[in-house]
Amino acid sequence: MFGVIHNGTDSQERRKLCTWQEYELGVLRTTPEDTDFSPGVVGETGELIDLWKKQHNQRQDIPRQKIIEEAGDALWYVAARSPLGGPIEYADCDHAPWWELYVKTFAFMTGDDDPTPVVSAILSLVKEMTGDTLTAEELFSEIALYNLMKLAKRYPEGFAPGGGIR
Repeated sequence: MFGVIHNGTDSQERRKLCTWQEYELGVLRTTPEDTDFSPGVVGETGELIDLWKKQHNQRQDIPRQKIIEEAGDALWYVAARSPLGGPIEYADCDHAPWWELYVKTFAFMTGDDDPTPVVSAILSLVKEMTGDTLTAEELFSEIALYNLMKLAKRYPEGFAPGGGIR
């Protein structure tokens, strides 16, 4: 299901990468019908920015796994809201100011159906908060796979109203 890359070492260790299209298909398993996902996009990106605020302004130590989990929640809503489409072309995800995530989220919510800018802004913020040196594709894949595994445990039979295992 997922693409495979070599990490360039002599051992030819392989890592499976999840693509945006594969992630969207995985998200569909847990997506309720007739739902407006816009509030979720705004809420979850806001939670990610709140973690940034706690880390940078309040000097709190935020565990990397908490950042990955919140980013996965935000990406889930972005994927649920966006139409099934082509691949994500990752923009420069090395550094963007935290407020760019709000700007990109607002543009996405007001008619720009291309999820690329908001996904790139999420990845940029995660890279800043974690200090990761992963490529954008590797970081996205890690977040997406973690999120899909979490949802598979919660909704082993797919989404059903009132269902799910917490």
